[in-house]
Amino acid sequence: MEVYRQVPMEVDESWQPVLRSVLNCLCKALRYKEATMVFERFPQRDTLAYNMFLQMLSRMRYTYQFDKALQRMEAENVPQSSVTVSAIMSNCKENNDWAQALQLLESLKSATDTEASIEVPYLLAMTACARARQRDKANELLQEIRSDPELRTKSSHYNALIVACGQDADGAKAVFEQLKADGFEPGGADWRALMMTHREDQQGQRGVYEEMRKQCPYEPPEEAWAILLRSAVVNDSSEGVNWVIEEMTRNGCEVTSDRAQSCPSLRRAIAEMQGRQQSEKDLGALQGNQTRDSPTSATSTPAAPASDSEDALPSGWSSTVCSATGKPYYWNLSDPNNTVTWERPK
Repeated sequence: MEVYRQVPMEVDESWQPVLRSVLNCLCKALRYKEATMVFERFPQRDTLAYNMFLQMLSRMRYTYQFDKALQRMEAENVPQSSVTVSAIMSNCKENNDWAQALQLLESLKSATDTEASIEVPYLLAMTACARARQRDKANELLQEIRSDPELRTKSSHYNALIVACGQDADGAKAVFEQLKADGFEPGGADWRALMMTHREDQQGQRGVYEEMRKQCPYEPPEEAWAILLRSAVVNDSSEGVNWVIEEMTRNGCEVTSDRAQSCPSLRRAIAEMQGRQQSEKDLGALQGNQTRDSPTSATSTPAAPASDSEDALPSGWSSTVCSATGKPYYWNLSDPNNTVTWERPK
């Protein structure tokens, strides 16, 4: 932005390289407002400028703005390149539009523009298929790359296929072993993808994590902790949550530390854990109040009458307000211990 401030108000095409460099920096930094301002200043928006802008919009998942920019590119008769098509495929990846991603890949296979490596579009198409759980399609693309001597397989292609396996841990393990057999050293992203296939098997997931720590001792573990913690929360496992917190503590990372909060995925997982714990605390308070406030209790208080703006409760139901949350809760008089709910019965 310091460079941009030196650009005069009136610019001609001689300033195009400067604006392009500034735009490239802002787009990579995902500075949408600043990038848009610079993009509008171009004396002549060209393919390179549009490619930078489209790639940023795709990464930010600004689908509406992406479509508008693509329409504008066509209206201004700016030619597309293979990089443009790759940007469109990136947008397909973010929207799980695997069918369009495959169509675009086919168009690139016959293109003569060699501005971008074809391995990247293959990866984008595989990732779109993986996110949409189109495992067979992702595998077909990997086999195409492996069988073509002019194409170079990368570990990221195997990673996409591991993701496509979903909860098939055995299938993912087979892909993981094939990655190693083909001469690649699994990185942190590959180990984490394998961990994700064990979301419902906490012991298996811990085994993958511990093996990753042995094989990649210098790999930052924060994102792996996020996976473990989120899996424990989803599986409603307090033992699993405690195990992850203890593991973090052993490695010098307290839940409230700056280190934990600086990793976005771990920060989100911690927030989910704390939200679940608060919900359990509220439920405990609700059940405690239910025992005190139930009409069957000697110390019960009558339920608040329905207001004029809402219907009366169905026959057999009663309610009161939770002192811990200030929200009303309900129970059926026939089974007060097992019918407590926050949902108003209809």
